[in-house]
Amino acid sequence: MDRASIHICLIDDDEIQNFINEKIIQRFIPSSQISKYLSAQAAIDDLRGGKIKPDVILLDINMPIMNGWDFMEVLQKDHLYNLNGHIVKIYILSSSKDPSDIEKATEYPSLLGFFHKPLTQPNIQKLIETIGA
Repeated sequence: MDRASIHICLIDDDEIQNFINEKIIQRFIPSSQISKYLSAQAAIDDLRGGKIKPDVILLDINMPIMNGWDFMEVLQKDHLYNLNGHIVKIYILSSSKDPSDIEKATEYPSLLGFFHKPLTQPNIQKLIETIGA
């Protein structure tokens, strides 16, 4: 996969975090396409509706109404990580240091890893390697 075709979806209720993460991604993958969501439910709606088809989702855990774990439950139940054969790579991107959150991440086969905020160059490198860019 060409780096230019990487579509990354940021789901975090903190607009500033989304902005910072977008800038970090653009620094290391300048031509990537980035979708930002302040609500997990809005991202689910767009995934269901086919409005987005990301290669990678970076998902916060602690959000109001629908948290990251709720998002993962819906994603698993509705198989939204597999969009007509296009498998979405999902990583938690959270400020949580709670060991139970890190452990819970292993319960979801479609969840590939847990990154701590802020997003770093090694995290970006892992994303690039994961999607074969």
